[in-house]
Amino acid sequence: MIGNCARMVELNLALNSLTGSIPHTFSSITSLNSLNLSSNKLTGLIPDSLEKLKLSCIDLSENQLSRRIPPDLLTMGGEKAFIGNKELSVDQNFKVILRSGINICTGNDGQRGFFAGKYVLFCAVASALVVILAGLLFESYKKIKLGEADVEKDLEGEKQVDPRWKLSSFHRVEMDADEICSLEEEYLIGTGATGKVYRVDLKRNDTTVAVQQLWKGEGVKMWKSVRCRSIVGADVAIVCHVRHCR
Repeated sequence: MIGNCARMVELNLALNSLTGSIPHTFSSITSLNSLNLSSNKLTGLIPDSLEKLKLSCIDLSENQLSRRIPPDLLTMGGEKAFIGNKELSVDQNFKVILRSGINICTGNDGQRGFFAGKYVLFCAVASALVVILAGLLFESYKKIKLGEADVEKDLEGEKQVDPRWKLSSFHRVEMDADEICSLEEEYLIGTGATGKVYRVDLKRNDTTVAVQQLWKGEGVKMWKSVRCRSIVGADVAIVCHVRHCR
């Protein structure tokens, strides 16, 4: 490779129909004094690293180079060293001394490469964030669906045991289930957070009792709440300690 020729003083590759970009490795030839790459088909940017070389002669004319000319190289070779490259431009500071018609950088041209790199980095980071966010949302949705499925299974299990009623008697009371399975709203004496309370007149011993019917149907969904479960537990504890039969 030419970059390994550390003692090279002069490099002339003019009129060779070379293509591609100017290698950055040229800057490693510290002894290079003259560089002639004119009349080829070179494209791309002029490496800023060439400014490190102590060149007394440089000629990059008649190529297809583009963007900004490094200021130190323009000082070394003059404007003739860069003519014939329609896409090249120079900083505003050199506008007065130029006569060959080389373009003047508009301000964005000199920083276009910088912002292009920033844009690519931004797109990569944004894409990664979108993928991570999508994964988190999917996991959350999956957990919610699994939770709902578990609740539905529990409710279905309860319905299979007894689709209408679950009777709990805390005192020895002689009654038939039919007497409390046809409760009517006219006997309603109260409504609470966990269900309705009805007055029931028992036929066997001519006794009146209070029967609490827990919410059923759509109201069963309240059991998902820990607070509602604690309320039911408190009600059951109170009834268990009641010593009279009403």
